[in-house]
Amino acid sequence: MKKGANFSPFFLSFAPPGRARRWHSKLKAARKPFLNGLGRAIFMDGLWLLVALTLGARAASPLYPPMQTPFVPWFRDGRPLATIVSTPPAFSGGAKSPATILNEWLERIAGATLPLVESPPKKPRAGPLVWIGGPAAWNRLGCRPGEMDLGPEGYVLRTVGEDLVITGETELGTVFGVTAFVEHALSCRWFWTGPTGLAYPEDANLRVGQIDEVSRPAFRIRWIGSHPDWGAFNRLNVKLNRPGEFRIQWFVHSWLRLVPPSQYWPTNPEYYAQVGGVRQNPTAPRAQVNLCTSNPGTVAAAAKTIDEALRRDPGIRMISVDPMDTQQFCQCSACRTLYDARAPYERRASRLVFDFTRRLAEQVGKTHPNLLLKTIAYHTYLAPPETPDFRVPDTVMIQFCRFMCHNHALDDPACPENRYFNRHLLEWTHVARNIMMYEYYYKVSWCGLPWPIVHTLRRDIPYLHRLGVSGLATQWCANDAANGLDFYVAAKLLWDPSLDVDALLEDFYTKAYGRAAAPMKRFHQRLENAAMASGLHLANQRPYRQMLALFSGNLLEALNSDLTEAENLVRNPRAAARIRLMRTNWAYCNQLRPYLAAIQSVLRTSPHSRWFAALPKDVKTQVNQAAAPSLERLKAILTNPDNQRAVPHHDGYMEILLSPERVADNWNYPGERPDHGVVLDKISWLASHPKASPPNAAGTTVALWIYGNDLDWIKGTGPEHTVTMQIAGRKPRRIAKIGRPDRAGDGRNLCFIVPHVPLEPKKGSAVRFVIDNPPGGPYASKIFALYLMPDAPRDEDEAGKLIETRPEVVRAQALAFAEFGYMGSPANEGSPTDVLLKIPNKK
Repeated sequence: MKKGANFSPFFLSFAPPGRARRWHSKLKAARKPFLNGLGRAIFMDGLWLLVALTLGARAASPLYPPMQTPFVPWFRDGRPLATIVSTPPAFSGGAKSPATILNEWLERIAGATLPLVESPPKKPRAGPLVWIGGPAAWNRLGCRPGEMDLGPEGYVLRTVGEDLVITGETELGTVFGVTAFVEHALSCRWFWTGPTGLAYPEDANLRVGQIDEVSRPAFRIRWIGSHPDWGAFNRLNVKLNRPGEFRIQWFVHSWLRLVPPSQYWPTNPEYYAQVGGVRQNPTAPRAQVNLCTSNPGTVAAAAKTIDEALRRDPGIRMISVDPMDTQQFCQCSACRTLYDARAPYERRASRLVFDFTRRLAEQVGKTHPNLLLKTIAYHTYLAPPETPDFRVPDTVMIQFCRFMCHNHALDDPACPENRYFNRHLLEWTHVARNIMMYEYYYKVSWCGLPWPIVHTLRRDIPYLHRLGVSGLATQWCANDAANGLDFYVAAKLLWDPSLDVDALLEDFYTKAYGRAAAPMKRFHQRLENAAMASGLHLANQRPYRQMLALFSGNLLEALNSDLTEAENLVRNPRAAARIRLMRTNWAYCNQLRPYLAAIQSVLRTSPHSRWFAALPKDVKTQVNQAAAPSLERLKAILTNPDNQRAVPHHDGYMEILLSPERVADNWNYPGERPDHGVVLDKISWLASHPKASPPNAAGTTVALWIYGNDLDWIKGTGPEHTVTMQIAGRKPRRIAKIGRPDRAGDGRNLCFIVPHVPLEPKKGSAVRFVIDNPPGGPYASKIFALYLMPDAPRDEDEAGKLIETRPEVVRAQALAFAEFGYMGSPANEGSPTDVLLKIPNKK
């Protein structure tokens, strides 16, 4: 070491500020007899680091730049030495002032708070001043608001002499400056909202060094959950209950809020959807009734509601204008012209939904030009209309719903689900200026199991920022064990998508688990690695097979080993509580596996339909008996009140999960989107059967075999479905109605035969069939397959049995056919099954 060099041992950067000066002087005196060269110096620095860690020193994180020397004492033995200067505004809604937030954290760290004054002292006083917000802070900084381009939510932290200035151009920016200070400089963390989420050092001799940090958020809208204090600490900006937040009126599915049924249904039933010639009653319990969007009065009523909401709360910046949670839309003649039943599933309702949003935005914009109207892009209106001149007004925010696979990145071309969603998201970027995401960083159908998606968050959020997406809202829950880390990482990336996620995770492991950081790092990474290695597209709406596939016995055993090692190492009570949280969720997962395995074992020995079908009663009995012991142990974990932050709450998905026979009924559910198209037809079947040839057609008529589920006869109405045929160059022709009073299709898989279909089949020709559910019928029918067969008498029950048990025979005899996937093709009101049967050429 060069003589006269500044003595600054490496470990001092890891020491609590209150101890650093004392250690510095003692070690400086002790080093002289020992340091006789560079090698000895490096050795001693390493030794001092080990000593510091053994003494429980707070390790500095590489995540944020450390404070620089010189350090100024704020507390000595718990006695305050600094003073806060802050002139608080009239905080609305009882929001905590920035100074109050700072003092809350200082009390946790030092056991005391700093005195607060509203104006700077006239005479110099001992100790540093902490200037928080307002003109006085900007004066101490030596500049004016606006000069640093902080925007409404940015902040500056800067040491001036011995003082510290924390300010933003708004109150909210100042709050974010305070939380950034205690996080970046004082090593405090708020991982999740439950009682184990807070992490902070304890130092009665707190000292603060030199700081210079300026920051502003990357995304305009950042919404994870509704815990205002956690959200403010992690610098989110929705649901904070304080001035300056991005105020959103309602969350989603809000059409009935815009046109309240209590106000308009008695006098204006024409404002609500017409189905089967009848206006639907929106006042019925849990009604999901959409609006009649083509009615000018509906737009006027919605505009009036918006105007009234803004008069009550002028701080609203965006209002939800979203259809209800149903794909059934108004079927009046005017609305039908906007609904395209033959369009791809994701565009069928797009013109109808976004035309209503456009007209409402034009009306509202006359009096509220700065208000954003937010409409979700979802299911049958996920994609923009294919109208060439379609554009979204600048006062409309499109909230794109990506509701499938979160195990692969959104821009991963190898994932078919995300290829689908990413394609349509990119379409929106060409027609809309304002886009935000509706995400599923909590997937309710995953039933509270570990949801290891950090590997996708670290790729998705920077990708969304590059696309120019305005912000993000995600579904949220209070299960800290399964989802807490995901929410924490997402919150950090929404402020700064360039953040080093590896450093963020290392910081988390160290501060959350203390001495048990190493095994808990393995625990979390093991879950992430298992998800990535599985290749599963997580998660379906009924993901029971996925759950069993991901959480193998080997994985659960390895996770148990990690937790056991961590439990033996941990000393800090708060860290131990976090490990117990993960242990509880592991116990739930570990008990769910034998429960699902018991159901699977019965299903493996039972007959299985190629298409969805309700299980026979005897199989349901076997399933219930096999799963009963595991179910009781599972319920004991779920109902223990001490486990509420580590297991799912009771909801509709949990109700299904805790019913073995309902799980079994849905065991083979393939995915979220209902129509994945034809999975097999005659031409592709012949390609895989080189010895087979197309059958010769005899006569001028054929029989159409239709195999499906829930094809009913409706009392008082008649057959549920109509069948329309169209040959190229000819007008469509209705050839039959499906459903008979002697053949109840309610919940059953049945075959219906339409004989004597007037068709002269020619090799290489094609015929289109449309199976529609006329207005007024039930809403859950499925078509599994259509076959053009020789026109000969055939018992329909025998035909159905033949389709299920000897499909190759039926395929060989068919002139043409189309088979859909496990869930079939929906034939619902306004969403017909529309399929082209191609008759192959003779070889």
